[in-house]
Amino acid sequence: MKKRFFGIITFLLPLFVCAQEEIESHFLKLNILTPGITYEKGIGQNLSLNIDAVLGFLFHVNIESGSGSNNSVQEDYFILYPGMATTMQYYFNRGKRENRGRSLYKNSGMFFGPQLLIQGPDIVNTNPSYVDLCAAISVGGVWGIQRTFKSNVNIAFNLGMGYASVFGEGDALGGFTFLNKLLIGYVFLPRKEKRKQYEMPEDYKY
Repeated sequence: MKKRFFGIITFLLPLFVCAQEEIESHFLKLNILTPGITYEKGIGQNLSLNIDAVLGFLFHVNIESGSGSNNSVQEDYFILYPGMATTMQYYFNRGKRENRGRSLYKNSGMFFGPQLLIQGPDIVNTNPSYVDLCAAISVGGVWGIQRTFKSNVNIAFNLGMGYASVFGEGDALGGFTFLNKLLIGYVFLPRKEKRKQYEMPEDYKY
């Protein structure tokens, strides 16, 4: 598994070095849809390190019907767990977006790269039969898109596949898994940068 991971890094490294467009040095985002924070740090041309620290949740509703019309039993439960995703994001279409007059504001664009996902054990679990949610770590690759609007509302979405290893005993199984993410939040700007956002051309497209 380690050899595959380092193989992906070796393959992507020349693309990172050949990139031309500069990206944001760093910014912080408060996520609303999935509670948490995101920090993105520019570490090269068109390359950033993105760290998401969030609280994931599962809400399950199960309806079982008996022999009679009044014998249905509804069983629902809520699970809350911490998670952290670290993604090396290479923005591959910034040059095309700029040539077409589209916004590059706060790293708006498409990206791909390797991702490391760490999921903690559950911290809230109201399941009556208590199916334990174990800690797990996943490694894989993702493709995604990010948009930051003039209002500083940010939407980040990615799809990918990876391999998961589960720690401890429980019903969760390791193996191939999806690495999907949808985050909607607000980008916080230092006071000195707040004036710059209004200098963006009015005809910028997103």
